Amino acid sequence: MKVFLSYDSEQLALAQTLTQRLEAAGHSVFLDRDDVAAGDAYDRRIAAGVAAADAMVFLASATSVAPGAYALSELKLAEQRWPNPEGRLIGVVLPGMAIAAVPAYLRSVSLLQPQGDIAAEVVHAVQVLARRRRRRQVVGATLAAAVGAVALATWQWRSRPPSPFEVVSATVAPNGDAYRLNATLRNGSERRVTSMLLAIEADREGTRFPSSHPQFDLFPGQQLAHAHDFEVRAARPGEAFRWRLCWTSVDALEVANLRNPELLHELVRDKGHRACTPWRAWTLALAPR
Repeated sequence: MKVFLSYDSEQLALAQTLTQRLEAAGHSVFLDRDDVAAGDAYDRRIAAGVAAADAMVFLASATSVAPGAYALSELKLAEQRWPNPEGRLIGVVLPGMAIAAVPAYLRSVSLLQPQGDIAAEVVHAVQVLARRRRRRQVVGATLAAAVGAVALATWQWRSRPPSPFEVVSATVAPNGDAYRLNATLRNGSERRVTSMLLAIEADREGTRFPSSHPQFDLFPGQQLAHAHDFEVRAARPGEAFRWRLCWTSVDALEVANLRNPELLHELVRDKGHRACTPWRAWTLALAPR
């Protein structure tokens, strides 16, 4: 994938490291200090670089978003090319950068706020973006051969990439006079998410699994083991039914920026990502409370 890397001169060392790692991962990177030769029309080459790119990585810092910063001009070129930046723009909030100072166009996508190795997390985000792009290209080409260009245009407008949020594993076992759930969740996206609802469901009406657990965050690419105890209601020992574990998460940045806590349920309803395990057989061993 062709990546345009936008940054301020104070982040040159980080930009060079990112370029090396992205190229090692198989991507082509436009790094203006390297790619614009002496004597070239700088602005024209930058505009051409944005026009040729598949995506832009923007390193947001106090200097790169300051009035008059050339990085803002590059971001404006990106906005002109991609009015809808979803799948095209990765905004990286560097340490010390206030979210409120991030340009509105950059905030229109979920921002990457690295917690550890900045270069590693950015490369992972680009890899996720590239995989989604390849999936769309492969499926689009196959569909075009089958149904023609008109049907292809309709499909591409409606298509959505598979959800990167996943319940990797889930088991239940007796634990004293209750049950213990052990689950592993995966955030395969480039966004930090907050778990809002982790619930066991039964395939028959009335059977419930009351439980409580705190909210927790998963960082991009993170796989997290989680465990908590729960009870079973409205079922008898020896009774067989089926169960599954479902997990709903939302963008952590949207939760943090939510000014009215009463609107949290609307955020989960409208923008929540839900992932479930397949249905599994279960014969109840303990008497429900």
